[in-house]
Amino acid sequence: MAMINVGKIILLILLTGGCVKKELPPPKQAPGMSSAPRETEGLKLELKLDRPSYKLKKPARMTFTVANRSNKPFQDSFRSAQAYDFIVRKGGKEIWRWSYDRMFAQVLLDVKIDPGKTLSYSETWDQRDNAGNFVSAGRYEVVGVLKTTPEKVSSPVTIEIAD
Repeated sequence: MAMINVGKIILLILLTGGCVKKELPPPKQAPGMSSAPRETEGLKLELKLDRPSYKLKKPARMTFTVANRSNKPFQDSFRSAQAYDFIVRKGGKEIWRWSYDRMFAQVLLDVKIDPGKTLSYSETWDQRDNAGNFVSAGRYEVVGVLKTTPEKVSSPVTIEIAD
């Protein structure tokens, strides 16, 4: 009879063991920063930077992703050969724009993103402003832009540049 009670206790422990909520460690995340995804016309726009903060004069790597989350193709046009842009602002004022001082062919280009497909654009900001001067320490806001008509802009990512 003692064997039956021990068996019932072991069975009870095994059955209730699966009901106990176990705290799992949080998933490991990349050290970068991501914008809140912005949804527009079936597209998910997201900007990611490789780090949340940078030392002065250290490059910032950014990737702008446009994913078609709808069940139909997305079609639009670019007003030139420029498909995307990145903009850095401080206090609401534009400090740097990837396309600043660049030339693009003035052609009308059609863009099509099939359902479930993604476009991705990456660039590096060397922490210089549009005049070529290194920026100062502080908080900056970065956005990615899809150069369709009208433009589609990601949610901003805020980064810190420190000494």
